[in-house]
Amino acid sequence: MFAFRSKKTTERRTTMAAATTSPEAQKELLLAARIQEQVGWNWRVDVPLGEFQGVSVDDAGLVIGLDFSEQKELEFDLAVLAPLTSLQVVNFRNCRNATGNIEVFEGMQIKELNLQQCFDLEGDIEVFKGMQIKELNLQPCRNLIGNIDVLKGMQIKEL
Repeated sequence: MFAFRSKKTTERRTTMAAATTSPEAQKELLLAARIQEQVGWNWRVDVPLGEFQGVSVDDAGLVIGLDFSEQKELEFDLAVLAPLTSLQVVNFRNCRNATGNIEVFEGMQIKELNLQQCFDLEGDIEVFKGMQIKELNLQPCRNLIGNIDVLKGMQIKEL
């Protein structure tokens, strides 16, 4: 069972960004985030998006999965992911320097979400209400708030 500690904030941040619906635009977005420079991955303009390390794409070439797990030194804000509305599987386990608000996932079709040990993420878990999440790991995301009852009725196999 999760225990969420309230964090007083004077304003609720919401990042609204236009959806990035072409593989080319998604590739540009990921390259602009400069994540590859921090971890030494093969992300380059001349490499197809489907061959980017830590990235999964669907038949149309859109990003459906990101696996940055165990990248403890990787620094990024979740806001850079907002345009990736095709995301379904996100594994940021042990991305201890990730920041931002989980509201970035609002409207996405997330099925698996692992934010274990992403200590500095914030936001209200209400954002997950109505999603088709099957696996969810938020331990110990100490800055998340909300009532765990919003997860009732969801078909989560692993929590």
